[in-house]
Amino acid sequence: MVFGGVAEWSNAAVLKTVVGVSPPRVRISAPPRFGELAELVECGGLENRCRRKTTGGSNPPLSVRILRQMKNFRIITIGCLIILAIGSVFSKAVAAASVIEPKVLAIIYNPMIEAENNRKLTEVFNWNDPKDLIAGYISDIEEASGGLVKYKAADTIEIDGYPVKKDGFSYTDKSFLSSWRSRSGFHQPDEVDYNAIIEKFDIISRVERGEIDEVWLFAFPYAGFYESTMAGQGAFFCNSGPVPGTENCSRRFVIMGFNYERGVDCMLEDLCHRAESIMSRLYQNFSQEDNLLAKFCLYDKVAPGRAACGNTHFAPNSIGDYEWGNNTYVESSCDDWYNFPNLQGTSRQMNSKDWGGGDMRLHHKWWLKHLPKVSGETNGISNNWWEYIIDPNKAS
Repeated sequence: MVFGGVAEWSNAAVLKTVVGVSPPRVRISAPPRFGELAELVECGGLENRCRRKTTGGSNPPLSVRILRQMKNFRIITIGCLIILAIGSVFSKAVAAASVIEPKVLAIIYNPMIEAENNRKLTEVFNWNDPKDLIAGYISDIEEASGGLVKYKAADTIEIDGYPVKKDGFSYTDKSFLSSWRSRSGFHQPDEVDYNAIIEKFDIISRVERGEIDEVWLFAFPYAGFYESTMAGQGAFFCNSGPVPGTENCSRRFVIMGFNYERGVDCMLEDLCHRAESIMSRLYQNFSQEDNLLAKFCLYDKVAPGRAACGNTHFAPNSIGDYEWGNNTYVESSCDDWYNFPNLQGTSRQMNSKDWGGGDMRLHHKWWLKHLPKVSGETNGISNNWWEYIIDPNKAS
């Protein structure tokens, strides 16, 4: 077919197959002369030019008779082609993004407590089984990302012991149990020695070889982990400052810190803050008008009547931190983000019933589900934000 002009007869069957429109039936008693065919395939104003050539007879040239009968067909053809072209552009913009399969090293500090019949620390206090937490977290992320993020447990190492703090201190069974049971006497400074962990488990070499893409640390309360931190060459703020002394690793990688006293809900909170940190880095130099992350995170308290999805701590109608159970209705455009990048400007009245009625895990899954996750780019930023959240090497 000729876009903007006359449909060639050889493509008439294609038009019928694609859009269900049959071409007009044109009877040609004799084959048209070469000049008439030349006129037939010209674009624009052809019928008027032919009429000027016709001198008062009742039998105009064949090209004019064909064009008169094809007039409606031309309009239908051109319209269909425009629709198909627009549809093609739209489908490319909203096509599903590629699946990401990051490989994880999980390191679990779960000491055996001799004074408690050689039970693991998690068993002594009836805390969560780290393996159950891993399974729940992986499942929630796959669901929230629309199946785009499929974590793979490349290796799981369980340690009968306590991580070393930055100043060299390490708990013993006795000192930790005493502090936990009295809720006092926890060591300060609290921060763990990340470099000692990286060295002990040969993490940089494993990252360089492509064996792992990130690290998940599991331990007890007051183990000294950040919710997330980043290491490697060019590492930047990821809800905490980057790990110094890791610039010799050519790839950036994230180290998540999880507390097995808590559940998957808190693990998702760590991920949400990681998402905010990494995406803030990408949009830091954008104007207010072009900062899509800022628009995504709007909530009614700071933008009355213009709430979108809020952020980790603030749902669209939250008045204070962690207030995910507020029943007050507000106008929110959060569902419009499912249309990204083709936002329609739609909104509706919403309250906590839409994101889990105050349940932390449900709210965080709801928030993560609204993150853009289609192919293409907008202003140089991928329309699939999960690419950056999971692989910081893609975030400049």
